[in-house]
Amino acid sequence: MLATSQFKQLTFLATPEGNTLPANPLPAMPLVKRERRQTHVTDLVLGDLSPEQTELLLGALGFLASSQQTWISWINPPHTAQLWLRQRAPSAMQIRLLYQDTQHSAFHLLYKTMQAGNNAWVVGNAIEISAREREILEQAAEHHGCRLLLVSQRRQRH
Repeated sequence: MLATSQFKQLTFLATPEGNTLPANPLPAMPLVKRERRQTHVTDLVLGDLSPEQTELLLGALGFLASSQQTWISWINPPHTAQLWLRQRAPSAMQIRLLYQDTQHSAFHLLYKTMQAGNNAWVVGNAIEISAREREILEQAAEHHGCRLLLVSQRRQRH
């Protein structure tokens, strides 16, 4: 008797001898060379915005800051980020925390920070921008040679 299991969207048949054979081999397809466009925007979805998740994000940002020797600007970070940077961040970490004022939106601050041209990464909250603003920020990141990291929280299933 043969048992089936799923692996990378292909079904494999396990024989009693332990050999595995593809049950549904893919048809031969011609190779199509596609030009792959490099994106300057990365989406990061966290389970929640707890201090532990923020610390994980800060560790990753710290690695990026130290490996690239350039600035990272974080727009409207949570309060836990400020505490972590004050207490545990290495002194060489080049992360700026920027907060919007009442006259400017988060989108405006993200755009102006990328436009300054002195950041390798600009980090912001995905919830604070619309789909159209995201398109504009994608173009700005590409034009100004920086990367945009948009952080959001996973939606809870009810």
